Formats: sequence, C-alpha cells, structure tokens
Amino acid sequence: LYAQSISFSFQGDDIGAIQENKITKKGLSGIATILTTDYWFGYIDEMRVPQYRPAPLILFAIEWQFFPNNPHFFHLINVLLYSITCGLLFFLLCKLFDNQSAKYSIIFPFICSLLYTAFPIHTEVVANVKSADEILCFLFAIISIIFSLNYFSNESKLSLIFSCFFFFASLISKETGISFLIIIPLTMYFFKSNNSKKLMTLSIALIGVAIINFIIRYEVLKHLEYKGIFTSMNTTFYSINNFVDREATAFYILLRYLILIIFPHPLTSDYGYSVIPVQTISLLPIIGILIYLIIFIYALIYFKKKSVISFAILFFLISLSVVSNVFLLIGATMAERFLYIPSFGFCLLFAYFIIKFIKVQEDKKNLVDIKMILNKNWFVILFIILITGLYSIKTFSRSQDWKDDDTLYKNDIVYSNNSAYGHDQIGRIFLRNYNAANDSIIKAAYLDSAINEFTKSIKILNIYDTYRRLGICFILKNDNE
Repeated sequence: LYAQSISFSFQGDDIGAIQENKITKKGLSGIATILTTDYWFGYIDEMRVPQYRPAPLILFAIEWQFFPNNPHFFHLINVLLYSITCGLLFFLLCKLFDNQSAKYSIIFPFICSLLYTAFPIHTEVVANVKSADEILCFLFAIISIIFSLNYFSNESKLSLIFSCFFFFASLISKETGISFLIIIPLTMYFFKSNNSKKLMTLSIALIGVAIINFIIRYEVLKHLEYKGIFTSMNTTFYSINNFVDREATAFYILLRYLILIIFPHPLTSDYGYSVIPVQTISLLPIIGILIYLIIFIYALIYFKKKSVISFAILFFLISLSVVSNVFLLIGATMAERFLYIPSFGFCLLFAYFIIKFIKVQEDKKNLVDIKMILNKNWFVILFIILITGLYSIKTFSRSQDWKDDDTLYKNDIVYSNNSAYGHDQIGRIFLRNYNAANDSIIKAAYLDSAINEFTKSIKILNIYDTYRRLGICFILKNDNE
C-alpha cells in the first residue's frame, strides 16, 4: 500500500525535524543533545515549543548518519515500522483472544488487523516521515501490552520491567503515549483473570514510569523560552476566548472525527484556521456531546461484563481524549494523525460486528488448517476483501498526494479552501518557483499566483509573516506603492 511513498521527498514538518535540523544532521553525535533538549531545538528559534520527544529524533539522527539527506530511506523506515506495528497488532490480538470463545480465536484478530492495516486515515502518519513519532508511540505501547500479558501469565518480573521500559519509550516518542497509563491496566482487566494484586503492581509501576518521564520532561523544558508558535493560524482554538464556544467547537470536531473514521473521505493535511468554523451551542455540537455521552455510558454499563464493545469504546475514547482539545488545548485544531491510535478501537468494533452478524464457523482443534477455515468462512472473507479493497484504493490514492509539498498543498486546498495556512503555503511554493524559474513570462505568472494566494490568506486571517511575504512579492513586481 505504501511502497510508492519510498520514492517521495521530504515535506511539511520533515524540513524542521530532519532536513534543516542542525542537531538531527549531526547523526550519532547529536543524540546526547537530543536527549537533553526540546523537540525543535535544532531548528529555528521561533519554533521552540514545550515538546519532549527524543525517540523519533534519535531515529532520524541514526538514519541521517548512514543515509544523509536521503528521503527515500527515511520513507522506507516509516513503511517498515508501520508493517511491524500491524504484525505485532495481529500477534497481540491473538494473545488477547486466545482464551475467548471459538468465534474470536483466529478470524477476529485477522479481520481487525487487516482493517487497521489498510485504514486510509493512517496515510498521513505513514507517508509523512515526521509522523514516525505517532508510529513509534503506538508500536512501543503494543510491545508494552504484550510484556504486561506475559507478566500476568508467568509472573515474570523481567516481563514487568520490559513492559515499563517500552511504556517509557512510548512516552518519549509522543506525549499521547500517556493514554496507555490507563489503557494497559484496562487491557489486563478485560482479557486476563481478575488478579487484583498483579493489576495493582502493574498500575503502580506504570505510574512510577510516568512520574519519571514527567520529571525528566520538566528538567529539560523548564528553561525553555516558549515562543508561542501556536497561533490562530495553527489552531482555531487560539481565536476563541469563550469557554462554552471552545467546548462546543471541540465536540463539533469530535463529531467530525466520528464521521471521518466511518467514512474516510475527503482527507486533508490542513484543518487550520478557519477550515473548522468556531461553534456555539447549536445542533451539531449537541449531537456530538450526546453521541459521546451515550457510547461512554454504554461502555460503563457493560464494563463488568468485560464486553469487547465496552473495551473498544473505552480504548477509542481514552486515546482520543488527549488530543481532543476538550480538557487541554494542543497545537492543532484537528488532524487525521490524531486518529492513528484511536482508530484501533474502531477496527475492533467493526471486526466485532462483522463476526456477530456474519456467521463464522471455526473448529479450535483445527486452527492450523487455514484451507478449512477459509472454506467454512468464504462469505466473511469475501466481505473483508471488499472492505479492505475499498480502503486500499483510497489509501493508495491518498498517499500519492504526499509526494512533495507542491503536490500535497495544491491537492489539499481543494478541501481546505478556507485555510489561511494552506493559501500561505501555496503562495510560498509559487514564490520559490518564481526564484527558480528563468523565463520572464513564467516568473511573472508565478509572482502573480503567489500574490493571489497570499491575499486569500490575509482575507481569512491577518498574520504578519503573510503580509511580509506579500510585500516581498510587490517589491519583486516593482510595485512599491
């Protein structure tokens, strides 16, 4: 699905995290600095924000050491990491449902993993190198869960130590890993025996790891002079002063997430100001609140019964909560990469209902006989081929848009036409093309296009940098007035 992305260029935040990051470009010798500085330390001073994610930067530094300025190798590693994630996810599901009823034993993990692998929402994460932070965060969390299962099975202290280690690795990959502080014990509760002593030990150990991460993060970031790069152009929430409107907008976005995860079209990399309009207490935010309240209550009602639906809903809600802007404002209004981990909860639900409503036949004594399983469940297999086929077409098509900045922003502006950031980015592309062109007629056309895009951006949102770039265009046009 993602083989074509190996030929792609760096794009978007890849520039700041890799190509023009002076610490990443030091390779192995830059790792010590990466461990003791914030995420954007190696880029420009204006990008300094309170983010501590050394794991992906260490990965980039190692890649740069052996394949400097080679975006194809970076993309290859992203695809391989995603492949490993999907494989481990299947392995984890097989372990989780090993003791469940026969209908879950092998078909269920297969269906769920296949849906997750082909899911179009993941295109941004896999095709954008910088989003290795998302991949590593979930990958390490999956490994942590696997070791937690081993700890519950054999009481191995070594398994508990490894579980804590990989949970820490998830935390230093991206802050959203903190959701697994709840998800890991929750998984043990739903799928292992009710051993309260082990559950308490595991929970205390994970809390200890989270505290250690918090202390390290605090020590690294405490002297950081926050430059406030998160402005209204990055996120609509910074233009909202009213608490009620902020929460209404957040639940409107959560409703959009539900629609997008059920029907992943159209996809765009840009949900900045003002693609998502500021909401007040109105119909759509209220619908969002009611839907999330209903599914949360349902999950609680069936919590003690250890329902698969309950677990899937709680996984989705917990992992989504940290990027929802409901409890804490983050640096983006909305993003498809934020659904990378929560989408696993949706795939669990989807697979569950496929199994429930399409009769599955399986003999646990003959699970090694794949031919027998396929023959008995040919209708299920055909249905899954249809769904994953449609997913794959969308995924393959969407990944082509991530070829480079020019392709990405020009495609996405069709669906994000109200984005000040999008028009500003396209204007910068035209300005770069102007500088690279030699023919005077072509240069004039590029310059006029840049002026047009910058003007559109300013009409949506007044930002100094966009005015400055527009001014440069008029100077180049010799229109000083």
